[in-house]
Amino acid sequence: VMPSNEERGYVVRNLIRRSLQQARNLGVNKHFLYRLIPVVTSVMQKAYPELERKREDIAAIVKSEEEKFLETLNQTLPKFVEIVKTMVQQQKKEIPPDIVFMFRDTYGLPWDIIEETTVSSDMKIDWPRVMELLEHQRVRSRDKSNITDSIFTKQHAFKGEGLFDREHYDLETVVIDLLEKKPGGKEIELVLEKTPFYPEEGGQIGDCGVVANKNAKIFIYDTKKIGDAIVHYGKIENGKINIADKVCAAIDKKRRLDIARNHTATHLLQAALRGVLGGHVQQQGSLVADDRLRFDFTHFKALTKQELDRVEEIVNAYIKNNDQITTEEMSLDNARKMGALAFFGEKYKDRVRVVSVSDYSKELCGGTHLDRTGEIGSFKIVSESSVASGIRRIEAVTGDFAFSKLKEEGRALTNICEMLGATQGCVEKKIEDLLSKLKTLEKKLSMIKSKLLASSIDEIIKEKEMIKGKNLIVKFL
Repeated sequence: VMPSNEERGYVVRNLIRRSLQQARNLGVNKHFLYRLIPVVTSVMQKAYPELERKREDIAAIVKSEEEKFLETLNQTLPKFVEIVKTMVQQQKKEIPPDIVFMFRDTYGLPWDIIEETTVSSDMKIDWPRVMELLEHQRVRSRDKSNITDSIFTKQHAFKGEGLFDREHYDLETVVIDLLEKKPGGKEIELVLEKTPFYPEEGGQIGDCGVVANKNAKIFIYDTKKIGDAIVHYGKIENGKINIADKVCAAIDKKRRLDIARNHTATHLLQAALRGVLGGHVQQQGSLVADDRLRFDFTHFKALTKQELDRVEEIVNAYIKNNDQITTEEMSLDNARKMGALAFFGEKYKDRVRVVSVSDYSKELCGGTHLDRTGEIGSFKIVSESSVASGIRRIEAVTGDFAFSKLKEEGRALTNICEMLGATQGCVEKKIEDLLSKLKTLEKKLSMIKSKLLASSIDEIIKEKEMIKGKNLIVKFL
């Protein structure tokens, strides 16, 4: 369980924070809980033997939580205490609800610390009004979220059970349901008896392609699952299509392969991250598109350059090995027994699909994948960032997109070398020298400005103005 702001993770975070608050009352104003992890591991190892293996990871996560919370207390609590003192001096009896809400929502000051601070100063808080403000904030957050067409599409009960054929890129099928967005319009939504189009699911975007027969041609620009039906979102290029029409459904094969490269690479990335950072790494979300991949995972701090380089090296080593990718359907219980990773919070059916790569990756996954890792070509990390407390995000590219990224960076480096008049081997040293010279010049400039100001002081004083027996000098410098 990772500390977080939701569900059981919220309980863990509060336990850590409560412990630190109690410690502050005893005069301990620094992080210390992480130092107790070896003791806890020793006491609990008979019941939980895996704690010994994960001991350092747990200690690092707890230490990170402690540091963040103490930073919040050290920076934010004094501000709140000062406001409370000011209000006491003004002989006020209640802290305004908007101030309480701001310190909780914006600055992250815990409710109990807010309450303790006000109670100890004989101040009151209008809690119902504070909770009202909190609810308004939640409503505003919901209103700002994107509302997609698929939400409204659900109003139409599509027929069909979503028979997806992952073995073919094109096939003969039958239209079993359709919906025109506007009568006589070009926008149309189709359900086919069976389809090679993968619907958006599990972070993987939906397929594009063409549905056509001798009477009509429809460009399919997205595919989603609505209820049990696989719905194809299309634009009629010519002709007209009807329910019961026989059609040929063909996906964009190149795009599908680009998506598969990124999906398989996502599995390799998770395996590499767990190897470099530890077994606490778990998927928290992902995007698998044709031009990039995005992977959100549990970790307590930013990755160092060395860690990112190592992760990238490991993924590319997996690719170079050209390992076989296998898929197998089995019961959910058997999949868990064999150690297959699942996306926390995802609902799985009794029968699941396990995607395995050699002995280093086993995941529950319904998406489309390659046959061998070598088909990915290459893998390059583009960025690493924070999504939320305890959750990091890596964005990366594969195949042709990775090659294009390397070419783009190569061109940028060549241009920099030309501007600096340096070779690639010497460009870093050249930049360091220039930055050093720039700092020296800035210091000299500052000194010159100070000397000029000092030399003009007498002239400035001459511009003084007598107001009520006092000399006033006003000057813009």
